Amino acid sequence: IGAGGVGLANVSTPLAWLGILAYSLQLYFDFAGYSEMSNGLAALLGFDCPANFDLPYISGSITEFWRRWHITLSGWFRDYIYIPLGGNRKGQARQLFNMFLVWAATGIWHGASWNFIAWGLYYFVLLTIEKTFLLKYLKKGKVWPHLYTLFFVVLGWGLFTANQPGAPLGLLLQKLFVPQGGISAVYSLRNYGVLLALGCVCSSALPRRLWDKISRNTVAKLLVFTLLLVLCVCYVVAATNATALYANF
Repeated sequence: IGAGGVGLANVSTPLAWLGILAYSLQLYFDFAGYSEMSNGLAALLGFDCPANFDLPYISGSITEFWRRWHITLSGWFRDYIYIPLGGNRKGQARQLFNMFLVWAATGIWHGASWNFIAWGLYYFVLLTIEKTFLLKYLKKGKVWPHLYTLFFVVLGWGLFTANQPGAPLGLLLQKLFVPQGGISAVYSLRNYGVLLALGCVCSSALPRRLWDKISRNTVAKLLVFTLLLVLCVCYVVAATNATALYANF
Protein backbone atom coordinates (compact mmCIF):
# COMPACT_ATOMS: atom_id res chain seq x y z
CA ILE A 1 0.00 0.00 0.00
CA GLY A 2 3.03 2.23 -0.36
CA ALA A 3 4.10 4.51 -3.17
CA GLY A 4 4.27 1.64 -5.62
CA GLY A 5 0.64 0.64 -5.09
CA VAL A 6 -2.69 2.41 -4.69
CA GLY A 7 -1.28 4.77 -2.07
CA LEU A 8 -1.98 4.54 1.67
CA ALA A 9 -3.80 7.88 1.64
CA ASN A 10 -6.42 6.44 -0.70
CA VAL A 11 -7.26 3.17 1.07
CA SER A 12 -10.15 2.39 3.37
CA THR A 13 -9.67 1.08 6.90
CA PRO A 14 -10.51 -2.55 5.94
CA LEU A 15 -8.00 -2.41 3.07
CA ALA A 16 -5.32 -0.99 5.40
CA TRP A 17 -5.80 -3.96 7.76
CA LEU A 18 -5.82 -6.35 4.83
CA GLY A 19 -2.59 -4.77 3.61
CA ILE A 20 -0.61 -5.25 6.82
CA LEU A 21 -2.05 -8.76 7.23
CA ALA A 22 -0.88 -9.67 3.72
CA TYR A 23 2.50 -8.04 4.42
CA SER A 24 2.83 -10.13 7.60
CA LEU A 25 2.31 -13.31 5.60
CA GLN A 26 4.65 -12.18 2.81
CA LEU A 27 7.39 -11.34 5.28
CA TYR A 28 7.04 -14.70 7.03
CA PHE A 29 7.08 -16.84 3.90
CA ASP A 30 9.87 -14.77 2.35
CA PHE A 31 12.16 -15.05 5.37
CA ALA A 32 11.21 -18.56 6.53
CA GLY A 33 11.33 -19.79 2.93
CA TYR A 34 14.89 -18.77 2.23
CA SER A 35 15.93 -19.91 5.73
CA GLU A 36 14.64 -23.37 4.81
CA MET A 37 16.46 -23.23 1.46
CA SER A 38 19.67 -22.23 3.23
CA ASN A 39 19.30 -25.09 5.71
CA GLY A 40 18.56 -27.52 2.87
CA LEU A 41 21.67 -26.47 0.93
CA ALA A 42 23.73 -26.74 4.11
CA ALA A 43 22.38 -30.27 4.67
CA LEU A 44 23.48 -31.25 1.14
CA LEU A 45 26.99 -30.12 2.09
CA GLY A 46 26.90 -32.10 5.34
CA PHE A 47 26.10 -29.28 7.77
CA ASP A 48 23.20 -29.55 10.22
CA CYS A 49 21.81 -26.03 10.82
CA PRO A 50 19.19 -25.25 13.48
CA ALA A 51 15.66 -24.37 12.44
CA ASN A 52 15.07 -20.62 12.20
CA PHE A 53 11.26 -20.65 12.39
CA ASP A 54 8.74 -22.83 14.19
CA LEU A 55 5.21 -21.74 13.18
CA PRO A 56 5.46 -18.32 14.89
CA TYR A 57 1.93 -17.24 14.00
CA ILE A 58 0.36 -19.94 16.17
CA SER A 59 1.96 -18.43 19.29
CA GLY A 60 -0.15 -17.66 22.35
CA SER A 61 2.03 -14.80 23.63
CA ILE A 62 4.66 -12.36 22.41
CA THR A 63 7.17 -14.26 24.54
CA GLU A 64 6.35 -17.48 22.68
CA PHE A 65 6.38 -15.65 19.34
CA TRP A 66 10.04 -14.69 19.82
CA ARG A 67 10.90 -18.29 20.66
CA ARG A 68 9.48 -19.27 17.28
CA TRP A 69 10.45 -16.33 15.01
CA HIS A 70 14.05 -15.89 13.82
CA ILE A 71 15.21 -18.36 16.45
CA THR A 72 18.91 -18.05 15.62
CA LEU A 73 18.91 -14.26 16.02
CA SER A 74 17.04 -14.46 19.33
CA GLY A 75 19.52 -17.09 20.52
CA TRP A 76 22.49 -14.95 19.49
CA PHE A 77 21.23 -11.90 21.39
CA ARG A 78 20.45 -14.08 24.41
CA ASP A 79 23.87 -15.76 24.48
CA TYR A 80 26.07 -12.79 23.58
CA ILE A 81 24.25 -9.76 25.05
CA TYR A 82 21.49 -10.69 27.50
CA ILE A 83 23.33 -13.38 29.52
CA PRO A 84 26.73 -11.56 29.64
CA LEU A 85 24.89 -8.48 30.96
CA GLY A 86 23.55 -10.59 33.82
CA GLY A 87 20.32 -11.90 32.32
CA ASN A 88 17.74 -12.35 35.08
CA ARG A 89 20.27 -13.09 37.82
CA LYS A 90 20.56 -9.57 39.28
CA GLY A 91 16.99 -8.63 40.12
CA GLN A 92 13.97 -7.52 38.11
CA ALA A 93 15.11 -3.93 37.53
CA ARG A 94 18.42 -5.09 36.05
CA GLN A 95 16.63 -7.76 34.02
CA LEU A 96 14.32 -5.16 32.47
CA PHE A 97 17.30 -2.92 31.71
CA ASN A 98 19.06 -5.84 30.02
CA MET A 99 15.92 -6.52 27.99
CA PHE A 100 15.81 -2.86 26.97
CA LEU A 101 19.38 -3.03 25.66
CA VAL A 102 18.72 -6.30 23.82
CA TRP A 103 15.62 -5.00 22.06
CA ALA A 104 17.21 -1.68 21.21
CA ALA A 105 20.08 -3.67 19.67
CA THR A 106 17.58 -5.91 17.84
CA GLY A 107 15.99 -2.84 16.27
CA ILE A 108 19.37 -1.38 15.27
CA TRP A 109 20.41 -4.76 13.83
CA HIS A 110 17.56 -4.47 11.29
CA GLY A 111 18.62 -0.99 10.24
CA ALA A 112 19.84 2.39 11.51
CA SER A 113 16.41 3.98 11.12
CA TRP A 114 13.99 5.29 13.72
CA ASN A 115 11.22 2.87 12.75
CA PHE A 116 13.41 -0.19 13.37
CA ILE A 117 14.54 1.14 16.75
CA ALA A 118 10.92 1.97 17.63
CA TRP A 119 9.93 -1.55 16.50
CA GLY A 120 12.52 -3.09 18.82
CA LEU A 121 11.39 -0.95 21.77
CA TYR A 122 7.75 -1.77 20.93
CA TYR A 123 8.54 -5.42 21.63
CA PHE A 124 10.46 -4.45 24.76
CA VAL A 125 7.30 -2.82 26.12
CA LEU A 126 5.09 -5.80 25.19
CA LEU A 127 7.51 -8.33 26.69
CA THR A 128 7.89 -6.23 29.84
CA ILE A 129 4.10 -6.19 30.28
CA GLU A 130 3.95 -9.95 29.80
CA LYS A 131 6.85 -10.67 32.14
CA THR A 132 5.50 -8.33 34.80
CA PHE A 133 1.94 -9.67 35.04
CA LEU A 134 0.21 -10.71 31.80
CA LEU A 135 1.97 -13.98 30.94
CA LYS A 136 0.30 -15.97 33.73
CA TYR A 137 -3.13 -15.02 32.36
CA LEU A 138 -2.13 -15.79 28.78
CA LYS A 139 -1.10 -19.31 29.80
CA LYS A 140 -4.59 -19.95 31.16
CA GLY A 141 -6.42 -18.75 28.03
CA LYS A 142 -7.25 -20.74 24.91
CA VAL A 143 -8.35 -18.54 22.00
CA TRP A 144 -7.85 -14.95 23.13
CA PRO A 145 -4.06 -15.25 23.72
CA HIS A 146 -3.60 -16.21 20.06
CA LEU A 147 -5.78 -13.31 18.88
CA TYR A 148 -3.92 -10.92 21.17
CA THR A 149 -0.56 -12.13 19.86
CA LEU A 150 -1.55 -11.93 16.20
CA PHE A 151 -2.98 -8.43 16.66
CA PHE A 152 0.19 -6.98 18.17
CA VAL A 153 2.54 -8.88 15.84
CA VAL A 154 0.67 -7.70 12.72
CA LEU A 155 0.56 -4.16 14.11
CA GLY A 156 4.28 -4.42 14.79
CA TRP A 157 4.96 -5.24 11.14
CA GLY A 158 3.16 -2.01 10.28
CA LEU A 159 5.66 -0.17 12.47
CA PHE A 160 8.49 -2.21 10.94
CA THR A 161 7.69 -0.99 7.42
CA ALA A 162 6.80 2.57 8.40
CA ASN A 163 9.84 4.06 6.63
CA GLN A 164 8.48 3.13 3.20
CA PRO A 165 7.73 6.08 0.86
CA GLY A 166 4.08 7.11 1.00
CA ALA A 167 3.35 5.11 4.17
CA PRO A 168 4.26 7.25 7.20
CA LEU A 169 3.44 5.71 10.58
CA GLY A 170 1.01 8.45 11.61
CA LEU A 171 -1.09 7.97 8.48
CA LEU A 172 -0.99 4.18 8.85
CA LEU A 173 -2.21 4.33 12.46
CA GLN A 174 -4.94 6.77 11.44
CA LYS A 175 -6.09 4.44 8.67
CA LEU A 176 -6.07 1.44 11.01
CA PHE A 177 -7.81 2.90 14.05
CA VAL A 178 -9.99 5.73 12.72
CA PRO A 179 -12.63 4.17 10.42
CA GLN A 180 -12.35 5.79 6.99
CA GLY A 181 -13.65 5.30 3.51
CA GLY A 182 -11.53 4.93 0.41
CA ILE A 183 -10.56 2.12 -1.92
CA SER A 184 -12.48 -0.95 -0.82
CA ALA A 185 -10.93 -4.26 0.19
CA VAL A 186 -13.47 -6.18 -1.92
CA TYR A 187 -11.43 -6.02 -5.13
CA SER A 188 -8.29 -7.31 -3.40
CA LEU A 189 -10.20 -10.08 -1.65
CA ARG A 190 -11.89 -11.11 -4.89
CA ASN A 191 -8.54 -11.38 -6.69
CA TYR A 192 -6.26 -12.57 -3.91
CA GLY A 193 -8.63 -14.06 -1.33
CA VAL A 194 -7.74 -17.66 -2.19
CA LEU A 195 -4.01 -16.91 -1.95
CA LEU A 196 -4.56 -15.09 1.36
CA ALA A 197 -6.53 -18.04 2.78
CA LEU A 198 -3.84 -20.45 1.57
CA GLY A 199 -1.18 -18.35 3.27
CA CYS A 200 -3.12 -18.40 6.55
CA VAL A 201 -3.53 -22.18 6.35
CA CYS A 202 0.15 -22.74 5.51
CA SER A 203 1.26 -20.62 8.47
CA SER A 204 -0.77 -22.85 10.80
CA ALA A 205 0.10 -26.30 12.15
CA LEU A 206 -2.16 -28.06 9.60
CA PRO A 207 0.49 -28.63 6.86
CA ARG A 208 2.86 -30.15 9.42
CA ARG A 209 0.18 -32.54 10.65
CA LEU A 210 -0.71 -33.53 7.08
CA TRP A 211 2.96 -34.08 6.27
CA ASP A 212 3.37 -36.36 9.29
CA LYS A 213 0.69 -38.59 7.79
CA ILE A 214 1.76 -38.32 4.14
CA SER A 215 5.43 -39.00 4.87
CA ARG A 216 4.57 -42.51 6.04
CA ASN A 217 3.57 -43.42 2.47
CA THR A 218 6.47 -43.35 -0.02
CA VAL A 219 4.27 -42.97 -3.12
CA ALA A 220 2.25 -40.13 -1.59
CA LYS A 221 5.46 -38.44 -0.45
CA LEU A 222 6.96 -38.59 -3.95
CA LEU A 223 3.77 -37.17 -5.48
CA VAL A 224 3.78 -34.27 -3.03
CA PHE A 225 7.48 -33.60 -3.70
CA THR A 226 6.85 -33.61 -7.45
CA LEU A 227 3.88 -31.25 -7.17
CA LEU A 228 5.82 -28.86 -4.92
CA LEU A 229 8.81 -28.93 -7.27
CA VAL A 230 6.61 -27.99 -10.26
CA LEU A 231 4.91 -25.20 -8.28
CA CYS A 232 8.25 -23.83 -7.06
CA VAL A 233 9.70 -23.78 -10.59
CA CYS A 234 6.59 -22.00 -11.87
CA TYR A 235 6.79 -19.35 -9.16
CA VAL A 236 10.55 -18.88 -9.59
CA VAL A 237 10.10 -18.30 -13.33
CA ALA A 238 7.21 -15.90 -12.72
CA ALA A 239 9.15 -13.96 -10.07
CA THR A 240 12.52 -13.72 -11.82
CA ASN A 241 12.80 -9.97 -11.21
CA ALA A 242 11.35 -10.00 -7.68
CA THR A 243 13.65 -9.13 -4.77
CA ALA A 244 13.31 -10.88 -1.41
CA LEU A 245 11.96 -8.60 1.31
CA TYR A 246 14.84 -9.47 3.63
CA ALA A 247 17.50 -8.86 0.97
CA ASN A 248 18.33 -5.52 2.63
CA PHE A 249 19.05 -7.00 6.07
